[in-house]
Amino acid sequence: MQQAKKTKKVEPHYQIPDCFRNNFPERLKKTMARFKEKNLFPVFPFGTAFTDEEIAIGKSLKEFKEKVADSKTAILPGLMGQMISSIPRNAKPYLERMELDKPGSYQEKLMQKLVVFALKQAGQI
Repeated sequence: MQQAKKTKKVEPHYQIPDCFRNNFPERLKKTMARFKEKNLFPVFPFGTAFTDEEIAIGKSLKEFKEKVADSKTAILPGLMGQMISSIPRNAKPYLERMELDKPGSYQEKLMQKLVVFALKQAGQI
């Protein structure tokens, strides 16, 4: 505001109305969270060709990527545990969609475990 007044883009006596002084991303996220919890804002409000499984996989992998970016060491214990765990039955539709239900190579087995771990971390399975 000071810069705008200094360059005469705004009158020197102008003040931002009180009702507009707290429009910061943090407050808006907090306000919107109540409505999102009630599912009033779908992921794709105008529809999508994605299946429910595809949406869940995308969300889970995005969250996983963010966690890895924050701290690679924080996810290691859970990931290592997933490497020796069996695949849960409720992961089957997700793995089938990604064609990881019957991994053939070591790389596919690793990808399968990563996807299952991401789905678990995101609360999808």
